[in-house]
Amino acid sequence: MKDQSIQAYLASQRTDKNRPTVLAFPVLYPREVLTALDLCAWERWSEHPSSDGADAGKLQGYLCPTVRGAQGVLARKDHGARAAIIPHTCDSMQGLAAIAKSTPGWEIPVVTFRHPRGTDRPSSRLFLRDELKAFIASLEEVFDRKLDLKKLTEAIELHRKLEGLLGEVLRGRPWLDISDEDLYATLRQLEYKHPEDSCEALQPLADKVDRTKPRKGIGLVISGMVPEPEGFFETLDDAGGYVAADDYAAFGRRLPAYDGPIEDDPIGSVVERLLLMPPCPTRSSKVTRRIAHLLKLATDSGARGVILHTVKFCEPELFDVATLRRGLEKEGLKVLHVETEFEPQVTGQIATRLEAFLEMLDDGRSE
Repeated sequence: MKDQSIQAYLASQRTDKNRPTVLAFPVLYPREVLTALDLCAWERWSEHPSSDGADAGKLQGYLCPTVRGAQGVLARKDHGARAAIIPHTCDSMQGLAAIAKSTPGWEIPVVTFRHPRGTDRPSSRLFLRDELKAFIASLEEVFDRKLDLKKLTEAIELHRKLEGLLGEVLRGRPWLDISDEDLYATLRQLEYKHPEDSCEALQPLADKVDRTKPRKGIGLVISGMVPEPEGFFETLDDAGGYVAADDYAAFGRRLPAYDGPIEDDPIGSVVERLLLMPPCPTRSSKVTRRIAHLLKLATDSGARGVILHTVKFCEPELFDVATLRRGLEKEGLKVLHVETEFEPQVTGQIATRLEAFLEMLDDGRSE
């Protein structure tokens, strides 16, 4: 039913607004460009991998479910999209891009997007600018549309408005009286809605933030890729906790560090915005930067613990877990690492560990 409603929304965008659908896979890509070209992105973060079909064996079974699920989406022809964007999130996602480009049966053009790795430096800007131009040229060719720089400037303004609202909601979480389950149900609409409609979805949440009324429960920082499975937050709520600060790659990690002025050069502005995103292991950010970022989120939100919520076999995330844990615990924050796939519900083992973690934090508060 959920997928059908998304399909209906995207179909209306195609017929009523002449906005073709583009599949977008994790994590980061220049969303402003799609908006400026009148395209509608459908981000596919948590498709459950399937073992059915002739294409099921193209990727190894031990790869993360994000990549294997993306393979299943591309192999099907019921998505209604005219192109797919595959960022170089990791070697597995890059491998999927190569497979997709060489699999005639999938019949969908694939546009790639690479990020400079590691520390921000002058060469990073040069690399990213060239990559952005190639990305734009590929979309222009696929959709036979020319990017208007004035429309790109307008798109940047629209995305800044969207990011401002999302930032208000995420930073105001300790004073927002809504369950995490309902919060993320709204936030996940951003995965497929046009930015104009996403702003309309977020505005009521931003209006509900009341800093005179702190939310009840034990606040936590949560860091990971995507808020799955759906029952995760219900279990967290039942145990007395809530997400006080979000560092999911799908949401919090795509908010630029600050909202600077739009430059005369909109291409350069997009480059700067991409470089201002919070640290993320998929771009080889230093672990020390991630520790500092998570500590700031905990301080600003009053969170008493951190949940590192990784997707099974997600190498970029898993490489950082041990160092993150040591660094955060050294600063006095309790850390729980949980690893999930895209199962329909939280397993009993995960539920028990969440409950035990919240009990430990609650005991520490009462001492």
